Amino acid sequence: MHTQAQVVIPSVWARFLPHLVSGIITDHLSVQVSDRLIALPDQGGRLSLSDCEIIALPAHFLHSVGNFSFYDPHARILFSGDIGSSTDNPTSMFVQDFEAHTTAMTPFHQRYMCSNQAARHWVALVRQLDVTMMIPQHGPGFSGPAMVENFLSWFEQLPVGLDLIDAHLYQVPV
Repeated sequence: MHTQAQVVIPSVWARFLPHLVSGIITDHLSVQVSDRLIALPDQGGRLSLSDCEIIALPAHFLHSVGNFSFYDPHARILFSGDIGSSTDNPTSMFVQDFEAHTTAMTPFHQRYMCSNQAARHWVALVRQLDVTMMIPQHGPGFSGPAMVENFLSWFEQLPVGLDLIDAHLYQVPV
């Protein structure tokens, strides 16, 4: 809000942000962001950053309706957001034992990700890229193509969200 930086935001949210911050008076400055918004279309896109390019990949409903993952094709790093996140306190920057790590990822993914259908579409999209490292927003990352593939194989078959919903949740509390 205190710079003239452009703000990239999913188009589904673009109409809300200007109402949230436009006209806010901070340190005697009127803050306007609507002129600086770049509304990212649902199918994603390519963003120029100086002499680099970042690819915004749709990750809708993989915890948010307008979610995106970001891929750096030069470094071959996928910044996956909450996909791949875990609730443990890592002792390493990268997952060492994938099978053991699934116990820290499963509860988060089953509660926060919408459906396995969305997960499978995202996995199919990611498999089209040359990803050598996947960095989630929380917890350790996945380093090396084999470890990334371990995650993709696990995630594409994991029942999550609506796949697990049960009518017992929809009862009037006693």
